[in-house]
Amino acid sequence: MLSSRYLHLHEALGLGVMWLKQGAHLEADDAQDIQAAAEEKTAEKAASAASSAISHVRSKSQTAKPRPADIQALLHNENPKIADNTTRLPASPTVFQTADTRGIDTPESLAAALSVCQSCALCHERRQALSGSGQLPARLLVLCENPSPQDDMNGALFSGEVDILLTNMLRAVGLRRDDAYVTAQVKCAPNISLYASKQQKTACRVYLKKEWEWSQAKAVLLLGETFQQMPPKLIARLCGSIPYAIVPHPARLLTNGGKKAAAWQTLRRFAASM
Repeated sequence: MLSSRYLHLHEALGLGVMWLKQGAHLEADDAQDIQAAAEEKTAEKAASAASSAISHVRSKSQTAKPRPADIQALLHNENPKIADNTTRLPASPTVFQTADTRGIDTPESLAAALSVCQSCALCHERRQALSGSGQLPARLLVLCENPSPQDDMNGALFSGEVDILLTNMLRAVGLRRDDAYVTAQVKCAPNISLYASKQQKTACRVYLKKEWEWSQAKAVLLLGETFQQMPPKLIARLCGSIPYAIVPHPARLLTNGGKKAAAWQTLRRFAASM
């Protein structure tokens, strides 16, 4: 009587078929083991054959050339459909037009030029370009870095509680809201990139220069931490000989009340210099 486990070991070692003496027999449990092993081996061969067939099909699909009809369909379809039933969006241009300020001589013509401006990548992020607003000429030029996403949604540089706080800040230096011209260094909100780049600020400089000339401002109030981080020489080049003060943006003061006391002291000193 021979155990089938010995047969399995013999085959696993690669010793080939084991020849048994005629009349030899196996125990019942061992016979069941052999049958199960045979079935398992048959299943493995079937799985291997199926895998080879799938690989062959994939290889053919990857090397298959598109039919002329498919090529024609793509050439004549301006918005080809993708497999998930979405529409492929056109790529954003990487070359932008230089701003042309010819013919911009009024705030209205500036707003019209900004609405079609494509001088930087922010033209793909904005809902609308926002030029300045307020009195022209003005006693005070109020300058922030760029519109916020909320400004872009509301269509105004300052609105709601932020506008109320700005009005109160101007009152602190003895000015009404109508005495100031309020604008931004960059005219479009960076809704995706969040921060305006140096290139984007440079692209908008020609528009800001126009507003600066129109305002004939005697002083400048700079809003935002970006101006606080600028070297004094750069601020002096921006403002020239005009007195200036730098305080946090009203939106930041609303979320960080601890900065209000320092901003108030700065505004008081600024009012005394005007």
